[in-house]
Amino acid sequence: MTQDESYKWTIRVLRKYTSHLSKTISRWETFKDGEIRYFFKPNSTVLAEPSFGIHLAAVNRDVEELIVLKKSLQHQTEMFENMTNSVSDRPGESDGNC
Repeated sequence: MTQDESYKWTIRVLRKYTSHLSKTISRWETFKDGEIRYFFKPNSTVLAEPSFGIHLAAVNRDVEELIVLKKSLQHQTEMFENMTNSVSDRPGESDGNC
């Protein structure tokens, strides 16, 4: 596998992880905007069980960490794209004739 192929493989993997993280984050945001109401008493802003607050806060913190991870993966993807472009621009590098 050439360096260019390795970079491209890495980019595909990073994009796949980023896509899955985006979906997970989006699903949590959708849940927070609606279905989270199932954890509250009817017609109230009070949680049905006090422990729900602890669990929901923990999930929210975890999702915030996923957002940071997603941004990091996006940055790494850009870095590998730039590296791929620089390798592809050099004669003989991308075709394995080094």
